[in-house]
Amino acid sequence: MKRTAILLLSLLLLGVIAGCSEKKAPVLPIVSQDCLPGNPPTSLGEISVDDPIMETEKGYYYNEKCGVMSLHYYDKATGKDILLCNKPECRHDGNEYCAATNSSYAPFSFQFYNGSIFAIASCLDEGKLEYKLIRIAADGSSLSEVAAYYSTTLENIDSIVTYNGAFGGTNWGYLDLLIHRNKAFLPFAFRTEDMVDYNELVYGLAILDLDTQELTYAYEEPASRENAPWYNLSARGDYLFYVSDEPHKRVLHRRNILDGTDEKLELISNFKGSYTPLDEYRVAYLRAKGSKLYVKDVRDGSNAEYELTEPKIIEYRVDKSGFVTSWNYVGEETKPYEPSFLLYDGTYLYVLGSLGGYRHYVNLSENADVNMTLNALNAFANLVYVYDSDMNMVGTGLLQHPSFYLGDADLTDGNTNNFYFQDPFRNSYSLRILEGKVYVSVKDAVLVTTRDDFFNGGKNFRIAFSKTRLIDGSPFASAYSLR
Repeated sequence: MKRTAILLLSLLLLGVIAGCSEKKAPVLPIVSQDCLPGNPPTSLGEISVDDPIMETEKGYYYNEKCGVMSLHYYDKATGKDILLCNKPECRHDGNEYCAATNSSYAPFSFQFYNGSIFAIASCLDEGKLEYKLIRIAADGSSLSEVAAYYSTTLENIDSIVTYNGAFGGTNWGYLDLLIHRNKAFLPFAFRTEDMVDYNELVYGLAILDLDTQELTYAYEEPASRENAPWYNLSARGDYLFYVSDEPHKRVLHRRNILDGTDEKLELISNFKGSYTPLDEYRVAYLRAKGSKLYVKDVRDGSNAEYELTEPKIIEYRVDKSGFVTSWNYVGEETKPYEPSFLLYDGTYLYVLGSLGGYRHYVNLSENADVNMTLNALNAFANLVYVYDSDMNMVGTGLLQHPSFYLGDADLTDGNTNNFYFQDPFRNSYSLRILEGKVYVSVKDAVLVTTRDDFFNGGKNFRIAFSKTRLIDGSPFASAYSLR
């Protein structure tokens, strides 16, 4: 697993954080809801960019900086971006009364649920490390503690993990918060001083019933280096799905959130870790190699197999920067393609072929504004094939690297020298499809378009909101001028 981008905050540095509040959270009604399919995201590139989309009818919520409370609200109508605190005269300086910047908490995952923002956070107080679930009012009027779900002393602890986008591939999200039908799944991780291997961590996962406040743990030992982290969590109906690692294999689990029964799904060998539930009983998944997609049905134990094919020759038209403006299929001949990820939005299943220069043959049209090499084009433009729940192909979407939409790329004649490959965050992004909208997230911004536009090349992607204040003066900060 790649953990080169794990953000480990030294406890010595965190010692300046104010102590945790001892006040109890007020008892507030929490109406049971389902988490949205398609959120959390599918990650592309070397590092996952998996801040959740927290959208309402009128605006977006986002936390500006990993590991630090800096919660913002962006108003769609006015374009105004404010810190989410409505206290008069508040300086937003980390004081305990500021819902947006309270420095008592170091948050590492968020979810918008039941009209509030929920977050899991670490908290340091007089030699004690605690992990807490907190709740922030949507109008910024309050921040309260829902539960402290793990506590330990600081002895022998070297550092804690606060960044949920720790690595890419198919095994991201081992620190993602997930709340579904009033069951909150609360992960945590830290590193002890005696751990020789930098990649070794102590893992734990608590489960909180928001109705009864009953707190249980996934493992007999709440926190242990022997605990396997759960990642790629998703939920449908009364079931939680997650992946965990066993020696020499990855295992997909289906857990009943009502009675806690947990079953390992029997899949075709060499499970890749990429999957998406279609409903409570059927799960689409991929193997590490090959051009097939599988659907597991737990009712009869079957593993249906589907061969994935695409047109063998696709003709592209690109503009002078290398941005694909149109494409069409040449001939009827097809060939198998190797899928790299799956995403289901509750209606359609989205399948992306392998990234890189192995996806398909390319003929550029004679009228193209610039010639591009096959590898250069394949690195920045990928077709996403769309299927219904019965595995009938119903459309194709075009996913280009977000730097094209941001006007931050120039690949004339396949030249990648001025593209920001030196920074893996710039070459990493994530895709979500929620309620008819398509979101592409990069480190500093979230782009959005309609699903229909995505099926027609995604020419109308626009910035939903950005975090450019974090990087003023950098090349990316001045790049937010859409095509």
